[in-house]
Amino acid sequence: MDAIDLNDYVAGGYYIGAYTSRPNNKESHLPERIISISDCRGDILRVSSLNRYLDQQSDYLTRQGLLKSNQDTARIWYDKNWRKDISFPDGFYELATAQQFASEFMQTREDHFIVGVGLQKSFSKEFVEENDILTAKFVSDEEFKERQLKRDEPFGVNKMIRQQKSLEKGGHVLGFELVTYLTGFGCSYLCTVDQFQMIEEFNAYPNKYGLIDNFEIATKVRHWRGSDEDYFPWLIVQYPIT
Repeated sequence: MDAIDLNDYVAGGYYIGAYTSRPNNKESHLPERIISISDCRGDILRVSSLNRYLDQQSDYLTRQGLLKSNQDTARIWYDKNWRKDISFPDGFYELATAQQFASEFMQTREDHFIVGVGLQKSFSKEFVEENDILTAKFVSDEEFKERQLKRDEPFGVNKMIRQQKSLEKGGHVLGFELVTYLTGFGCSYLCTVDQFQMIEEFNAYPNKYGLIDNFEIATKVRHWRGSDEDYFPWLIVQYPIT
């Protein structure tokens, strides 16, 4: 792993999650369990599931480590803080908020973690522009313009990247993951990149977390896979969970 200067990266939020099992079709080159921020391969807590109108999410929240006895209190906290503290749909704007949430409401396990997600500054303008374009494809022009005029728009990672804040110090750099983003993190490179071909082309093996060690290699894989605008190389940094 090359030395990483966190000042070169823009924070995209902080996330509570758990290790997941490697995809079955990638067994040869991935560890038994991996860390992913993607919706398809990862196990990131969807904080928005605490919305009081989603009572059917109770079992999901319990599996994620929120005791049923804590869920009502957590929902009250969510209702009070979601506009200023929650990076919809599944993140926190500040590391301290994520740690406070885990400490107050969760029964954390050995496989739980908090990670910060960062984007190299050279990609931040491209990400914001591409995300606005992608978002516009899913809503009418009038609705899109109205959303952009709201006080709390943009939201989530888009909002954080625009703020140009650096990731918090004190974390442990894990590597890079190529992931799509629309209104939340979507598909991982693990779904679309052939690991055998990646190794042959770049001599780049996934590390012990299932991530790519090197920014330059992650960028080359992004270009090589042929749809640059969809995937960005996100830096993943692990922090103490409480």
